[in-house]
Amino acid sequence: MRSAPAAAPPARRFPLHRDNPPSMRLEYRQEDFEAVWSDIVAMLPLHWHELSDDMRPDPAGLASLASEHYRQIARDGRLCIVTARAAGVLAGYYVSIVSDAPMRGERRAYTDFFYLHPAYRGGFEGQHLIAAAERALRTRNVQMLVIGTANAALGGALEALGYRLIERVYGKRP
Repeated sequence: MRSAPAAAPPARRFPLHRDNPPSMRLEYRQEDFEAVWSDIVAMLPLHWHELSDDMRPDPAGLASLASEHYRQIARDGRLCIVTARAAGVLAGYYVSIVSDAPMRGERRAYTDFFYLHPAYRGGFEGQHLIAAAERALRTRNVQMLVIGTANAALGGALEALGYRLIERVYGKRP
């Protein structure tokens, strides 16, 4: 006789990594586009360096073009930026776009991009950044946060936070 499948374990709260000294502990907060964008642009080359070669954007002029795009989304009230800072210095960011999904009857946030500096990886700082984004999005009445990633290793961390696979995404350059 088969037993019913076990229920998924509840999402866990993660303590700060024991190897992170107090000087490396990060502060997470939602920030305004105008206040944080220049810090994000300064960190983008590190982020881009980690992207796959065929999908890596050309940095020349891209940040300027993206600035106007995100500025307009921020003006529309749909941009949510959550940062991780160490003593005021940007260590990571989580950028999502809020959208109503009328066919689903809910408000969703789609993760546009996120990044955590390698010096802060290896503990649970990435999970803390995602949890901070979740808290910020709840204040905007978001019922579902959708995260896509090319990093297969991130799946386990997302599942530990209560996420589940909802679809696979494919891409092709025409």
